[in-house]
Amino acid sequence: SPGHSAIAGALNYVGNTLIEQKNYEEAKNYINESLMIYNAIGVGKNKERAACYASLALCARELGEKDSSLSNCKRAIEIGEDVYAKTPKILCILLSNHADTLEHFGLLEEALE
Repeated sequence: SPGHSAIAGALNYVGNTLIEQKNYEEAKNYINESLMIYNAIGVGKNKERAACYASLALCARELGEKDSSLSNCKRAIEIGEDVYAKTPKILCILLSNHADTLEHFGLLEEALE
């Protein structure tokens, strides 16, 4: 429903504001809540879901949570491949975020081999 979508958007906005303030743990809580609503809504919310996973990946990376960061990056890309097929610039951003995460955890050279 439009109301649920607005609530999810507001939660995501708060989460991203907290990311800007480097309050990653709290940001994860808001973004996870937003993602749960978008997942419940389902149809038509894949752009928002991909953005949530990308934000969660960033939070996890900054908190040193390698597995969570990498899995959220991959999830953002999986969703983004379909949603952003006609917007390659955004898909490139998701792929770049994944590369940054791999580099952050010292895994980039291994991934390129």
